[in-house]
Amino acid sequence: MRKLLSVFFGLVALALAGLAVSLCVYAGNHQAVIPDGEGGPTETLSHFLGCLQTGDWAGAESLMDGGSLGLAESPDTEINTMFWEAQRQSWDFRIEEGYTLVGAEVQKTVQVSGMAPEDMAVPLQTQVQEILRLRTEEARLASEIYDENGAFRDEVAYQALTDAATMLLTDSASYCRQQNVTVRLRYDKALGQWRILPSEELLRAMTGGVGNALVQAYSMRINNMIATAMDGVLPIEKVYWLDESLVVAPVPDLARFGASANPADTESVISDAAKLLDGQEMIWSPETKVAPGSQVHWYLDDTILSVTWKQGIDNAMYTFSEVKIAHPSQFRRYFADNTFSAARQYKPSEMARAVNAVTALSGDFHKFRNLGIIVYQRQLYRCLGQHLDTCMVDGQGNLNFVMAGELTQEADVKAYIEENDILFSLAFGPVLLHDGQRRNLDYYLIGEIDDYYARSVICQIDDLHYLLVTVNTEAPFTNAATAHTLCNALEAMGVKNAYVLDGGQTAALITNGKLINAVQFGSERAISDIIYFATAIPSEEGAS
Repeated sequence: MRKLLSVFFGLVALALAGLAVSLCVYAGNHQAVIPDGEGGPTETLSHFLGCLQTGDWAGAESLMDGGSLGLAESPDTEINTMFWEAQRQSWDFRIEEGYTLVGAEVQKTVQVSGMAPEDMAVPLQTQVQEILRLRTEEARLASEIYDENGAFRDEVAYQALTDAATMLLTDSASYCRQQNVTVRLRYDKALGQWRILPSEELLRAMTGGVGNALVQAYSMRINNMIATAMDGVLPIEKVYWLDESLVVAPVPDLARFGASANPADTESVISDAAKLLDGQEMIWSPETKVAPGSQVHWYLDDTILSVTWKQGIDNAMYTFSEVKIAHPSQFRRYFADNTFSAARQYKPSEMARAVNAVTALSGDFHKFRNLGIIVYQRQLYRCLGQHLDTCMVDGQGNLNFVMAGELTQEADVKAYIEENDILFSLAFGPVLLHDGQRRNLDYYLIGEIDDYYARSVICQIDDLHYLLVTVNTEAPFTNAATAHTLCNALEAMGVKNAYVLDGGQTAALITNGKLINAVQFGSERAISDIIYFATAIPSEEGAS
């Protein structure tokens, strides 16, 4: 009997083991079933979307796994507020059945309906013109409608705009678009709740394509739409800036690039840039003696001026690109593949073309050395500040210098990033000039500062005004530069703040996607990052 029982229990054990293996195989080939009843992902998502519809921002954010919606702000003008309120009232959501499991996340599809303000530009313009036509016919005196210059009175034009917008927004459903978006949820074991992961895709679907800095960006788009609709009726200045989250900038208008061997041909460009320069003096002059056989390159639109040229100084070839931008968001950094950990590297000209840079400069090549403080998109990726000066670029587009050894603890660096609104950093150095004062350049850990070597530098001239520099050996000039001779040249030009980036074969200056300077060893080196300046005018508006 004992033998029979032993055999029986042995067979049972084998059967159970086989069943366990089968279940494991089944589980490996089929998604687990997530209970989706009360407190499940669908109910959580429904509650979240309900909060959005009722304007309960705090309630919606309490269901999120970190992050902020950016919906609590108010637009800056009455007319923008009208559109924003209509936008919010246009939101509608329908949660599709089922879900997809991706790792530890549940993905749900939501059909989102929201107003598309850009579809209203032409109808708004037509309605304004019709209202003004009727009021002109009804007026007893021309002075009721027109000012002394024969233009519509501002108050008449603005009232026509307000009335036209009110009429269109009453029928905002006619301008709604539907879009399917994916919303991701993750289960928080500590809270015992499903949490919504931040979704820029959802926000864009709700607002006609606006992402980060949502209410401000929405106001900018409405302002520019109204400026187009009121062209010739009411002077409204267009404003442009870029979302921090953008990886690829708008495409610059190719017709606005120019080049000439005659520096005097830039006179009209500089004159046309007077409003953008806003009284600031340029280092570039149409009387500059450029290098023999070289050309001056330029680009100008309402948001960016770039002048690029070559010049012989101290028997070295200096390549400059002087840049003035309208908004700090146009000063940007790009990591290869938009990630700090990407293994792939690219030539600077390839990266510049990939992000639509007007002008770009090779970066610090952070993947080549394990040194320095690395910040990208406000996130700290490396905290080794003992040996290198760091250039911190803030939300106002200013260069802030942290000298070697000043910040070494991660908590201190994070506090500095938060307190100073730091967007990204550059980690090479040294700082050559700080507020017009020369640095002590007796020693620096990297960069062979005492050798004649190919160099790369980022300088700030004034508010939103910069100078990109490379120094190379290029005929007829037979030297490059030491840190000292480079500092001498920049100081003589009136530069107040200058920071050295990786040199040698890395040093490359790009304009309109083309390499301008002669890089060391004759060909561009694949590197990890660039800094660049972009137009802020949307691609669809910038095209000629």
